[in-house]
Amino acid sequence: MIIERIKVEKGAVLPTAPYANMRVVFSAEAILEEGDNAEKAFLELSELPDQELRRAKLKAESENFKEQNQNFRFYERDGFQYVSCTTILSDGKDFFMPPYELKQHASVGNIYHKLFYLMLMDKKWFTPEDVPELEEDLAIVRTGSLHLEIDCEPMKALYEAIKDDLGDPVAIEKTVYNDEIRVAGTYDLKIPYQGKMTLVDLKKSVGDFRQNAFYAVSDPDKNIAQLAIFKLGSTENKCGYTKPKVTTDITGNYQDFLKVRWKFYERWGV
Repeated sequence: MIIERIKVEKGAVLPTAPYANMRVVFSAEAILEEGDNAEKAFLELSELPDQELRRAKLKAESENFKEQNQNFRFYERDGFQYVSCTTILSDGKDFFMPPYELKQHASVGNIYHKLFYLMLMDKKWFTPEDVPELEEDLAIVRTGSLHLEIDCEPMKALYEAIKDDLGDPVAIEKTVYNDEIRVAGTYDLKIPYQGKMTLVDLKKSVGDFRQNAFYAVSDPDKNIAQLAIFKLGSTENKCGYTKPKVTTDITGNYQDFLKVRWKFYERWGV
């Protein structure tokens, strides 16, 4: 038998919202029956609007940050703006580069990535000119002010050296989300390498493993055994390619990523 109906309503003004001083209101309602503890029910009910207010505050902060920092990369998830892991690792520095320079560097990366993926899938070599979808990227690089180099020979040499250790690609350019730290990103390649499920970061120059460790921890499959960096750009090595850099220390590298993530939060508030 219904003996009481209780309702809790809470509101707040969010000064950090994209629209200044946006007011939000949340309410929750419960029906008590004979034998229910009214005080306990009220306390539990009061938590629901508080949770929604906290979510609204976080959402408003992330949207406001995106609006004010449009050169940074974001991924939307359930209405929230998740900062890109590459933005965090660069602390935004790369994104203050002039757009025309960014575009030229991105086009070189697009060319290398596409050609390597085609080698993996088709088991043969393609030149950039063989791939119609790379026509625009080629034009951007060849006419660009930076005069960037496209040297595909090291990539071919690398593939020939490691192809027998590679399985078939499991995933290419997949986006993963980490709800705990509100960060997202897109990894390059998941593939068996040397008998272990591996997340591969394709680089023009050799970097570290923090970014890939974030991807491994955030990957919903939870089946990554090791991380690898394949350098596809130019090299002075006599063998003609840069040997893959490999580690199984996912936890340690992820801890290093978290240190940078919290520094980013302290600086930017998101």
